[in-house]
Amino acid sequence: MPGFSHILPINSDGHLTVHSMPVTDGVTSIPKMGRNASVNALSAPPEDIIAQGGLYYWPADVILAENIVIVSDSIEDRAAGTGAKTLLNQSLDGDYARQQESVVLNGTIPVNPTQSALRLCCSYVTLSGSAGGNVGNISIVDTGTNGTLAYIPAGASQALQGVLAIPKTGLSGEVYTSGYVVGILSNLIEKTNKTAEVVFYSREENSNTWMTRLEFGLASNSPFLLQFRISIPISTGADIRMTVVDAEADNLKITGGFTVILE
Repeated sequence: MPGFSHILPINSDGHLTVHSMPVTDGVTSIPKMGRNASVNALSAPPEDIIAQGGLYYWPADVILAENIVIVSDSIEDRAAGTGAKTLLNQSLDGDYARQQESVVLNGTIPVNPTQSALRLCCSYVTLSGSAGGNVGNISIVDTGTNGTLAYIPAGASQALQGVLAIPKTGLSGEVYTSGYVVGILSNLIEKTNKTAEVVFYSREENSNTWMTRLEFGLASNSPFLLQFRISIPISTGADIRMTVVDAEADNLKITGGFTVILE
């Protein structure tokens, strides 16, 4: 779905009148939040805004459940520990249908989900002990390629990844025919004056071509915000990502997120 903007109706309070939040019947909202705590000056390759750093791993095919492992680097992230006990995984199957399951963690011992997946969309800590979240860093990995599907930094309680695959079908079987990115927020968190450049990309289903949909600059502690009035149309089945393509210095902390509306 090429193109840039789609004007959404907004009332005098600045809220969406059709694609309202919380969403109305037949409309789904998927918010995403990413963070890369150590972006380097781009004599190095570009980096996505993902907690594990580097470029995101996009599986080429469905990953069997037995090849997906979930593991923490802390023994406390387990049912009997003080950290994360259970994790909710939201993923897409081979037909881009949304699915989700709860997984009981076992600390530093890898566990497998029961669902195979083409894409992993979101992962959240849903039950934790006295620590109030995950004590260690939790990784969800495709053992066939050693590619990281999701990464939950210690204390974050959710995967911080500015990437998403757009589903075709919802959790209740509803079919999505169109999608829109209705808000983008990014920030460079740095005490001294630094700059960076971020590109919002999309890639159509069964394509290897990443298209630039939006490009913007960041300055230290001056957030970029794309308001809800202008949206970016996105096809179902597409992949989207936020990538830092230029940075003034090493070890910059850059956050980025967006909200996708599906109907």
